[in-house]
Amino acid sequence: MSLCAVAHGPAVAAACGAGAEKAEPVAVSGVREDGGIVLADGRAVRLSDIVLPPPPWREDVLAAIAPVAAEAYALLPRDGRPDRHGRLPGNLLLKQDATLSWRLAEKGLALAMPEEREPCGEAILAAEAEARAAGAGLWAQGGFEVLPAEDPARILLRRGEFVLVEGTVLSLGERPRRTYLNFGTFWNEDFTAYIDTDTVAEIAPEGHSLGDLVGRRVRIRGYVLDERGPAIAVSRPTQLELVDDR
Repeated sequence: MSLCAVAHGPAVAAACGAGAEKAEPVAVSGVREDGGIVLADGRAVRLSDIVLPPPPWREDVLAAIAPVAAEAYALLPRDGRPDRHGRLPGNLLLKQDATLSWRLAEKGLALAMPEEREPCGEAILAAEAEARAAGAGLWAQGGFEVLPAEDPARILLRRGEFVLVEGTVLSLGERPRRTYLNFGTFWNEDFTAYIDTDTVAEIAPEGHSLGDLVGRRVRIRGYVLDERGPAIAVSRPTQLELVDDR
């Protein structure tokens, strides 16, 4: 696997905040098995806006990351405390003026999981889409795939993993605490995506209500749960995308 330089870098750097006052000069000393980027001062960084693949694909991705991460010259920190593994949220700016998260998504070596609908997140989602369409990296090797919502048994086999699922929303279920996007008629067996009621307005695609999604084809991204059938909890607006163009 290779992470060579790309022409999109300057635009990505601008979208992801390169040059901001909070950017901090750093040197990278290595990459941990959990994907944490180790800085020369001993701190570890968890790359924002992406999810790395699970084993056995992760080992090859980490090997590809190491030499490119060594070229990073600045840390773009994110707000937030270190996670339970001691990793700070943030990103790394490369010499080619691209971020490491964007580079991994663009090469088909990571899936996008932006926190918000903002320019940097949109750039990483676009990079993933281009890699998916081109069959780049793990999209060609079987590490990444878009699972059909119509096959709940196949989705459930990926329990605990971060996946992409596409399908047509058949109905909307509104409950006091949650709103459900149902992709089948048997709610205890079929795939479902659910959203906490107090975040529904934030999650709905721009210009739409969740009710507008019934009969529409959507893409859901997130971790597979087993809740009497496969489910994904949608807590970020970037986890839900309209796929059809009508």
